[in-house]
Amino acid sequence: ARCAWRAARTPRPRRACPLAGPTRQARLPACLLACGAGSTAQPCAMRLLEHSAAGATVETVGGARLRFDFRGESDALEPLFAGTSWGAVLWDPSLVLGQFLEDLPVGALEGKRVVELGACCGLPGLVAALRGAASTVLTDLDQYTDAMRSAVTLNAPVLDGRAVATYELFWGGEQAKDFLAQHGAADVVLASDCVSTDVYGRESWVALVETLRALTKDRAYICSIRRPNDGLDEFLALTDQVFPVHRVIPVEAAPELAPALTMTAGHRFEVHEFRWTECGTDANA
Repeated sequence: ARCAWRAARTPRPRRACPLAGPTRQARLPACLLACGAGSTAQPCAMRLLEHSAAGATVETVGGARLRFDFRGESDALEPLFAGTSWGAVLWDPSLVLGQFLEDLPVGALEGKRVVELGACCGLPGLVAALRGAASTVLTDLDQYTDAMRSAVTLNAPVLDGRAVATYELFWGGEQAKDFLAQHGAADVVLASDCVSTDVYGRESWVALVETLRALTKDRAYICSIRRPNDGLDEFLALTDQVFPVHRVIPVEAAPELAPALTMTAGHRFEVHEFRWTECGTDANA
């Protein structure tokens, strides 16, 4: 019998932060804390140190600083996001998904093959690499390959030889076959904010689900924002026809990060975990 279930994740205890009071220590996993760029203490959560039209700097829990250069990306993004502030290329859900990956248990990504769909700057994929992924492939449309390559090049010193590649991928079953021929299936597939009807349209959902079905060996994590009439539930109805196990993990973004967030305040972040079985065994094994 199909075993589709949805439940909130039991929070994993977070170590105390020397800069945080009792309320901050008690926040849900995956909250984003802006503890201050000048501190030398190890951060208790991901911090956004810089965010402007020129670029961004993100500090991970381990202290690694990931840099992103947005200059030159506005022309590529303009047809898709007309009128958007170009300092917002590092979208909120990618930050939330990155922090979510940092909150996974130690070893959860160790030795895994990871693929990020619709990566653009590729923050979640880079976090996965830093968490010990054996290989990471950032994928997106051809007009965003420069953004992906720039992120990998800028962060080469931090990645310290970890295997991170980029790949031009248009969603769909046939295109996924070409990817599989070169890279094989991924233990973990990542995506963030790839389901908005205003941006992508419903016609893209089938192609995205086909890609997830083809590339996902173990599990997939998709981070989305709950927006009015965004069609997210319609998309999830399609994924539930493919993946027997679907878990919804509510995620809270801390108020401290609110000035840097680009999405309207009050929207709810969710990470959707899809698996072939409850224990995560490959359905094709």
